[in-house]
Amino acid sequence: MATVSPTERSFLLRIGTVVFLVIAASAGEVSDESIRSSVHNNNTPIAGIVFLKEPDQMYHIVKTKPVTLTCKAMGALQLNFKCVGQWVEPVDHVTTEGVDSATQKKFIETSIDVVRSEVEEYFGHDGYWCECHAWNEAPNQNVQRQYNSVKSRRGVIKVAYLRKQFEREPLSTSVELDSAAQLQCLPPIGEPLPEVFWTKDGEVIDVLKEINFIISNEGNLIISQARPSDMGNYTCGAQNVASRRLSESAILTVFVNGGWSTWSQWSECSVTCGKGSQRRMRSCNNPAPLNGGHPCSGEPIHKAVCNSVCAVDGQWSTWSSWSKCSLDCRQHRRRQCDSPAPQNGGQVCEGSDLDMSNCTVGLCKGGNVAGHSFGGTFESTYQGSKDVNNTVFYILIPALVVVFIILLVVILVVVLVRKRKASGTNGEKRLNKMVEDIKVQPDLTKTVLPDENKVTVNEKLLKTGNDDNQIVFNKEPVSTLPKVVADYLLQKEPATTDAEEDECLYAQPDAIADDVGINQRHSIMSNQFPANVDSDAVTWATLTHAGGRISLPYSGIYITIPEGAILKGCREEMFLAVLREDNDRLKLAETQTMLSPVVVFGPSRIRLLKPLIISFQHCASVKHGQWMLSLYCCDTPFNEPPDWQLLSTLGQETVNTQVYVQVDLSQCHVMTDRLMRYALIGEPNMAGKAIKILRIAAFGPAVVSAVDYNLRVYFVEDTVDALESVVQVEKRLGCCLVEKPKQILFQFGGANLCLAMEDVGPGWRSKLPANYQEIPFWHIWSGTQNGLHCSFALEHLDRAQDTLSCDIHIFQKALMANRQVLQITCNVKQNVVNQLASSISPRHRVHLQDSKISSDGIVSLSHCQQVFRLPAHIKQQLCALLDPPNVRNVGWRMLAQRLSVDRFIIYFATKQSPTEHVLNLWEARHQGESSSSSVADLLNSLRVMGRMDAVAVIENGLTSEPWL
Repeated sequence: MATVSPTERSFLLRIGTVVFLVIAASAGEVSDESIRSSVHNNNTPIAGIVFLKEPDQMYHIVKTKPVTLTCKAMGALQLNFKCVGQWVEPVDHVTTEGVDSATQKKFIETSIDVVRSEVEEYFGHDGYWCECHAWNEAPNQNVQRQYNSVKSRRGVIKVAYLRKQFEREPLSTSVELDSAAQLQCLPPIGEPLPEVFWTKDGEVIDVLKEINFIISNEGNLIISQARPSDMGNYTCGAQNVASRRLSESAILTVFVNGGWSTWSQWSECSVTCGKGSQRRMRSCNNPAPLNGGHPCSGEPIHKAVCNSVCAVDGQWSTWSSWSKCSLDCRQHRRRQCDSPAPQNGGQVCEGSDLDMSNCTVGLCKGGNVAGHSFGGTFESTYQGSKDVNNTVFYILIPALVVVFIILLVVILVVVLVRKRKASGTNGEKRLNKMVEDIKVQPDLTKTVLPDENKVTVNEKLLKTGNDDNQIVFNKEPVSTLPKVVADYLLQKEPATTDAEEDECLYAQPDAIADDVGINQRHSIMSNQFPANVDSDAVTWATLTHAGGRISLPYSGIYITIPEGAILKGCREEMFLAVLREDNDRLKLAETQTMLSPVVVFGPSRIRLLKPLIISFQHCASVKHGQWMLSLYCCDTPFNEPPDWQLLSTLGQETVNTQVYVQVDLSQCHVMTDRLMRYALIGEPNMAGKAIKILRIAAFGPAVVSAVDYNLRVYFVEDTVDALESVVQVEKRLGCCLVEKPKQILFQFGGANLCLAMEDVGPGWRSKLPANYQEIPFWHIWSGTQNGLHCSFALEHLDRAQDTLSCDIHIFQKALMANRQVLQITCNVKQNVVNQLASSISPRHRVHLQDSKISSDGIVSLSHCQQVFRLPAHIKQQLCALLDPPNVRNVGWRMLAQRLSVDRFIIYFATKQSPTEHVLNLWEARHQGESSSSSVADLLNSLRVMGRMDAVAVIENGLTSEPWL
């Protein structure tokens, strides 16, 4: 039997298939059922058939133009299309054959056209579809009309269209400058889904180039930060292969709310003498209202009462009565220049204050007169002797009375001295007994008795001196330091007189109480502290007439008590604390925000003769935004809910304002004589550009587990105390800083704060579904939560990876220029060390520059450091020179202007010595600076004023005060 080669077999099969199809087609016997029964339903590939080109998944018929479906296969003998279950007639196929240039193998390609009418006449739920079938074998002769085939992917054909009516068209709107805007648009229904685009004034917006514009998935146009250049006509467009539609145009208006300019200088007083008025003005042009923006709220003119010192000329009082006639027959009378006395540079009285006159005739009798008889002479002599005796009598009686009074006073003094000596002896015995009691307890004395060059933990006073030396106090933990031991270490001032003790009122007496055990005698301050204050957020000290300064380390808070604020001969125990609980913070309006810690000092019963200065940090970015700053106070008891009251608004003070608030770049100084709680609150002015500074701090566990690693990112006010509070909280949780804290500008405007974790190192994976978190704007701006933070959990996948690294990006929406990045890198097998001291910026450590920190955390200042740069006697001389008014107006007012504390000059004008208060505020503002530089600046200011007399007073003090 002859063999057939494969080539011949393939050719014969192809000829047979073609003949079979032709015969069957001509006879009409090739039915759908016979063809359908021969197709592999499971679409299992047949060896040798490879599709080179298959129909696309989707086709769209535009108008009346048909679509062409093409199929190309290699190794197939025949290709045929089936559409919606029906075989396409062979005459509708366009088939070509060729050789593939790459493989040199033959291929067959066929295509069909589908017209619009065919698609529209089909109502199946799956749409009009077509697929390509390929065969490579001839029909099986044993089973009639049975053959094998493979099919391509299915292509769906739809009619493209786009309706005219938009589902939602944009509407004209107005938006505030620098705020986000959104124009809504929902395109018409179409097939395929139309693509949305936007035009501005007829020009298509390219969102890839214009980063301020975003088109959302819904088709809305979002403007991140509206600018004046963004105003115009906006049109929403929709397009697909069928058509292109445009909506009605919408007008976007960017309006600007009016903002006040800075206040002008005060005008001259309306009167030159007495009580008058003065005013200052501002304009609503910073910026001016634009495009319907709100006008400035408030008054453009601020009036205040002014008092001009009047010169009073002296006037004579009435003459006194004439004196008795003297032996020389003269009498006199006097008058005083006190009705009124000359004041404030007024003229003195003109004329003499003494008037002399001869005695009236008959009231004066002289000696021998020529021409008188002997009898007359004897009578005259007798009468003169009688007058002399009367004069001696009148002089002797007052002298005796004076001698008697002197003797009585001497007797009383002797009695008082003897009583005082007896009282002193008894007090000395009690003191000796107390010292003996101290010696009986060696453990206590080892703790409290000071070494010559060492400051122990329980020492209450970190610097002592004689009666008039200033004292610097610093923080120690709230302890039960016995009062008697504190008094003993203090080397008390001499005992006060009875009159002084009456004036001390509630001040702590100097006498040492007896018959009380040391372990039971605690300081009265233990009952004065707030119950909810942390032990590391409070300090206290005993103050005297000499004044001093109380400082709370790691908080940037201190109190300056000027000399003379405490009554002489009295002692007052005073505490300084910061309240960190959420319920101690103010309940704010939406536009208000906390800018400082809540500071409290007291007790409130202390009567101050002069105002003290409380200094603390704030987080308002004065140079980046325009603020309306207000000082709030609270004097309710600590066991009751706080009732905060507005005390002063900067720029809106009146003559009745009781405090002076000085806001510098990062510090706030409040001059007040009221001991209570204080907090600085800010809100944006009409311009809406207020920016506060936040401090970002990331914490992680000091000892890392083998599975997970948790990061907490805090957002607190940029003050030392706010950072210290979260450091202490995390320390108690066993965590510490893993990256140096950084600043970020947080702008008012409603944009949320976003956090995104990126670039997580190998071997680690975030456990959160998304590495992105948002904190609502109002939670940060006006929230009451003190330790606001976000958490990120990381899973340790590769135990071989010891290093954890990731970046946390923090930014405010629409303000990408202010973004900040925390780059965290740590070794999880090593304990993370908290380097807080190196993490805080120099402005936060200004209060520690002259301090020494011991291993136990107690901060002690150098004993040679001076509390005040100007001693009391120099201040007194300067006050005597600068307090009185002068023609050239180069007194304390100009000094306040040169020292930049003249914003609320009326406050100083109501004080007895304005110069002293200006210098006290100057002392507090320059705390932390070197004495030489600050005193040099003061001297330069006085030289510019032309007050060389005041310069000489300070320069003369250089010789007697080496520290100057």
